[in-house]
Amino acid sequence: MSVPNVNCKILYVENEETLAKYPTRNERYGPKRKFYSCNQAQDYVTYVDTGSKQDYISYSGDREKSTGIFGKNGLLGYKERVALRKKLRTTKSIIWDCLLTFQPEFGQTYCNNYEQAYEMMKCEMPRFLKDAGFNPDNITWFAGLHTNKRHRHIHISFFENEPTRLRKRSKELQYSLGKINRACLDRFKIHVEQNLTDISAELRIARKDVTTLTQNVLFSKDCQIRYNSEFQSLILRLAESLPSEGRLSYDSENMYPLKPLIRQITDIAIKSNRKWHKAFLKFCGEVKRHDDETREMLIRNKVPEKYRDRYLKSETYLEDLYRRMGNQILNYVRVYKKKERPAKSRLARKRIRNKTAFDVLSRSAQLQAAMEADSMFFFEEYLKKLEEAREENAQGVMELDEME
Repeated sequence: MSVPNVNCKILYVENEETLAKYPTRNERYGPKRKFYSCNQAQDYVTYVDTGSKQDYISYSGDREKSTGIFGKNGLLGYKERVALRKKLRTTKSIIWDCLLTFQPEFGQTYCNNYEQAYEMMKCEMPRFLKDAGFNPDNITWFAGLHTNKRHRHIHISFFENEPTRLRKRSKELQYSLGKINRACLDRFKIHVEQNLTDISAELRIARKDVTTLTQNVLFSKDCQIRYNSEFQSLILRLAESLPSEGRLSYDSENMYPLKPLIRQITDIAIKSNRKWHKAFLKFCGEVKRHDDETREMLIRNKVPEKYRDRYLKSETYLEDLYRRMGNQILNYVRVYKKKERPAKSRLARKRIRNKTAFDVLSRSAQLQAAMEADSMFFFEEYLKKLEEAREENAQGVMELDEME
């Protein structure tokens, strides 16, 4: 069975005051607290920054090779490391220590230098903290990538700057408890792998292509879609149905009853333009590929099937694309409505709208033929490709018979 490309371990140590209340725990965890809070000569900040011959969790043998200690703003200079140690020595917060390890080939490909590690952590650490119930703005975190082993790994430590939790009885503020949900760590691993492999990059490009084409198709002077009778009649219906007050955006509350009509207009427009339709199909393919690769990650990480749907983005990405295209449709309607001359009486306004609609729809007859010719060309190309595929398949069968 395949193993996860990313693994994650996390532990925490309580502050000195809490440990002092329990002699047995203090005897066991007191030295670790001193190590993490930099209250001894060989401390955790030094280890993350430069490495150590004797690893504190006994999985390293040789001297560590570290790419340097960094935080949310990049590599830490001397003064920043001094300030960090001072905060660690005085904080009453629990200190967390997280270890991200990567399978050899994966780590050496996707997380083998400071730039790769920092860009990933800058994006994923705030999301992980928020998912774990922290306020990212109230957290100090630092990390370092170590490359001494085939398994590249990142050491991460973080603590709270101020107490933000209310005690139930006294209503006083206190620091967070140490335990972090296992499901939260699983999501962190998945997001780290997705970020490093950047499986969403092609999806973002495909979405941008579709959105750009939406604007080009709708607002180009040479575009034929605006003269499609079905498209234009629906646009007229939408223009008549727009609310007179409130926001006119696809996701606004007062536009909710018109969403099905906007999606219908969008679908007709997509199918009426070859380039737009091709870009849309490419986007759908990238969405499927994104979910397929994510599903493989979930299987490798043994995420239960009942939780997998929350990681899959097909519906989310498609809805987001329709939102973007829907807003372009609404922009088109606004432009259309501006062409109507102002009139005082209701009958005059109705007469102007009818004349505008008649002028636009009358042009559709002569241009509809051009669109049908375009569609016929597209269909002929499809038949041609289909015939070529059949011939290749027949040739393959003949070669197989000869071999037998």
